[in-house]
Amino acid sequence: MTASRTPLASDVPFTSSGQAFWTMDRVARALAGCEITPSPTGAREFTAISTDTRTIIPGTLFVALAGDRFDAHEFLNDAVNAGASGLIVSQAARASGTGVPVYVVRDNPRENDFKPYVFVSTDWGKTYRSINGNLPDGSGAP
Repeated sequence: MTASRTPLASDVPFTSSGQAFWTMDRVARALAGCEITPSPTGAREFTAISTDTRTIIPGTLFVALAGDRFDAHEFLNDAVNAGASGLIVSQAARASGTGVPVYVVRDNPRENDFKPYVFVSTDWGKTYRSINGNLPDGSGAP
């Protein structure tokens, strides 16, 4: 009998062919326009995505979030030692020497821009289309 576990919110969906949905290529496409340096690409799959080093399993893409109380960039080596096989960071120098692909993005790409940005994908993230024009403008008018 195989032990099962409760799926985590960070579990990565799989394609109909059984491959992990998030590959290095797909992550690079999803981050297009937000990256500071050219993103790594390739067919390597990420088995999960996490912002918490305590939930990392081998093959996880770790996203280093920085907030008022903490900065996950302090735990990049812990993430890699726990099995992270890729990192999304906003502080490139802190990811130096980790030995895994690193996606470097802007910390706040929409500074002082409070407009909503909403996109829809109907093909599992291969393409996206904006639905911003169909959102209410907040004026109360229909």
